[in-house]
Amino acid sequence: MEILWKKDSLVVNYSFIGPGYVGINILWHGYNVNLVNIYAPCSVSLRRELWQTLIDRRTNSLNEEWCLGGDFNEVSSSEERIGEGTYHNRNGMEEFRDFIERMCVVDIPCVGGRFSWFKDNGKAMSRLDRFLILNKLIVSWGVIDQRIGRRDLSDHAPIRLFCGEIDWGPKPFKFNNVWLKHGDFKEFICNEWASLKFEGRGDFILFEKLKKLENSIITWNREVFGWIDLSVNKEVEKINAMDIMIADKYGDNIENLVKDRRGLSKRHRRNAISVLEGEEGHVEGVQEVKNEVRNHFENYFKEGDFRRAVPEGLDLAFLNEDDKMWLQRPFTEEEIKSAV
Repeated sequence: MEILWKKDSLVVNYSFIGPGYVGINILWHGYNVNLVNIYAPCSVSLRRELWQTLIDRRTNSLNEEWCLGGDFNEVSSSEERIGEGTYHNRNGMEEFRDFIERMCVVDIPCVGGRFSWFKDNGKAMSRLDRFLILNKLIVSWGVIDQRIGRRDLSDHAPIRLFCGEIDWGPKPFKFNNVWLKHGDFKEFICNEWASLKFEGRGDFILFEKLKKLENSIITWNREVFGWIDLSVNKEVEKINAMDIMIADKYGDNIENLVKDRRGLSKRHRRNAISVLEGEEGHVEGVQEVKNEVRNHFENYFKEGDFRRAVPEGLDLAFLNEDDKMWLQRPFTEEEIKSAV
């Protein structure tokens, strides 16, 4: 095993090695990061020793970041292994999942394939290779997913982290139920709605008032209520700052304090779209994914070329001028309440 890096890209503090792993501790943007290359043994008992060794190192360096990558020689669920002779060692899988939890690392969503190891006869395959990373590194590096590449003569396929900032454009407006708990929110909405004045058809007035109200709510959230995302980030920073202090007092129970936060981050990454399977293969990139989605729905809802019936020779009723004026009148408050 070996770890390669550009000489001028980072500062290496020291290296460390053990049975089944080799790692380096680096200084990256002001904090220490442990990069560990894993080559776990086939024996369940030896893997158990490897897991415990890394957990002990993690416990003694709670203020440092961790990135583990390589051949873990174990799966976290039965869905990650198929084929002949695939005996599922439940204890091994549970110990591996426990190792991931106790290390507080995240198994990033994988694209490009389900499996990274293939038996020589092609009748068995497993996902043995992966990256496991602490959440802070995922955010700092802008990690999107990990990808399984194409293998050549090896029975293992290469894996790599895909990082980058994806800008999907303006975010849609979302109503947060927590706003309703603010004592002044309902009064603010009523006053804003009453102050908005437009002229024209009823549907036009309603659309414009809702659009202006949306901007007013965004401003109110920023200036009065406070940015929700910013508040969440501040609380996360508080949790990170307390990790070492709490660990000294409560030991392993620190994992329970960050479990919910890791769960939210995991669901966010699982729901994120970085690659789509199109008709001609994988599609990635913001504009490419947008085009693929648009083309899919355009083709799905495209109207077929057929002849429509034409109502010729029929004596149909028409709206008179009074009916037209009635339809174009402004909506009444009772009509709006009944529709909403």
